[in-house]
Amino acid sequence: MRQALRRVLWLLPTLLLISVAAFWLVTPQGGSLPKFVNAEPRSVDQLADTALDAAARGDRAAQRELVRLGGAGLPFVLPKLDTLPPQRRARVALGLMPLARRMGVQTDGDDATPQGAVLFWTRFWQDRAIDFRPAVVRRAVRRVIDRPSALRRADLRALDTYALPELIAQLEPIRNVADVKRAHELGTIAARATGRQWLAPRDASPAVARAEVRRWKLWWNGKGPDFKAPDAMGRLGGMVRQTQYGVWANRTALEGLPDADGASFMRRTSNTALLMLAGATGVVAIALLLGWATAQRFRWFAIATPLAGVPSIAWMSTVRDGGLLTATLAMALAGGVVYAIVQRSALSEQLSGTRLLGQVALGAAPWRVAMATSRLTIASATSLIGAHTPLLLTGAFVAEHLFGLSGLGPPTIRAVQTGDTAWLMAVAICSAAMTALGQIASDVMLWLADPRSRPALRRRRTGAD
Repeated sequence: MRQALRRVLWLLPTLLLISVAAFWLVTPQGGSLPKFVNAEPRSVDQLADTALDAAARGDRAAQRELVRLGGAGLPFVLPKLDTLPPQRRARVALGLMPLARRMGVQTDGDDATPQGAVLFWTRFWQDRAIDFRPAVVRRAVRRVIDRPSALRRADLRALDTYALPELIAQLEPIRNVADVKRAHELGTIAARATGRQWLAPRDASPAVARAEVRRWKLWWNGKGPDFKAPDAMGRLGGMVRQTQYGVWANRTALEGLPDADGASFMRRTSNTALLMLAGATGVVAIALLLGWATAQRFRWFAIATPLAGVPSIAWMSTVRDGGLLTATLAMALAGGVVYAIVQRSALSEQLSGTRLLGQVALGAAPWRVAMATSRLTIASATSLIGAHTPLLLTGAFVAEHLFGLSGLGPPTIRAVQTGDTAWLMAVAICSAAMTALGQIASDVMLWLADPRSRPALRRRRTGAD
């Protein structure tokens, strides 16, 4: 039992390694991000410096980029205005004026002349530089949450995208009407700063508000680094998060497992798991039947021969009608056939051993012989289940195809053809978990069914020979 518990504890790190290996195999080469390690993760300070240089030379796209970065980029742009030549300084200041209007800080007296724009931003940074600090943002967001007012909204709106990390973090959780109102207040400010109109009404239901918040979270998963200047630890984390694997992992954590054809991944997994369980049940049932046949002085052991001569897929195809019940019965029968094929020779030798022959010769009651032989065959069956869990999964995919069931098989085949990384990753991790759990269950059943196996399992747990 300790061995089983240790395997359960090791399951999560094992699945993590399997997910990395599977991602490397199923994702194509190339892309805008590296697969696993990003040596140069992007951040707002780098983006702002690059855009500032280009905007000073008159690049209109770079000026629009500065406006997109918004308040998050101002601490890296405005202090450098005085270092630029007058003409370049004027280009940057004029390019930033749409941002001033979005932030609500431009007054009627501000003109659009180069000199006026430079003077405006110089005075703005002298007056407001102290506000662009994380502690000020947290206090401003909390004030809007506790008691929203026009003045408090204006103070937070003046921080623009600099407040986005705290705004996005405070959108959740959504449990009741008060949470919906909070998400509406913060979402309104975030929408103004980003141009995204993902806003749940104040009277929306919690479910609707959660859906809108999820859209914000997914957007932030990809665009968040554009508005943050991380510290040393943040940059180290960005080396993993800003990769194809990191984006996939974060998106999966937010969205959950993918759906296919209107059926959830968990529903399809449960159908596939039921078929696999049916196949394992068929293995145990045939094992019991062989044990009982052996107790009858081997007269019925010959049933394994005709069973082994028929391919398992033929047993599935004999049931013409679709449906989960018929597929389950066919899978159970196919599992028993596979067991008879694989174990026929080994069981013939084990069940005809001197111990069982001696019991029969001494006149032991048939039920005693049946108990002994059944325990032996069940132990053999459970060890086979643990080692051949992937075979059960393959058989379940075949059954789903034959009977048109809503399992993992058909969408997986399409995902291979279309290169659906999200689905293939989910199936890879799920199948690995099924295999690990199947092996754990096999060890537990073997421990209970055959006491003679316990010393070997103990040695395997302790690492002894």
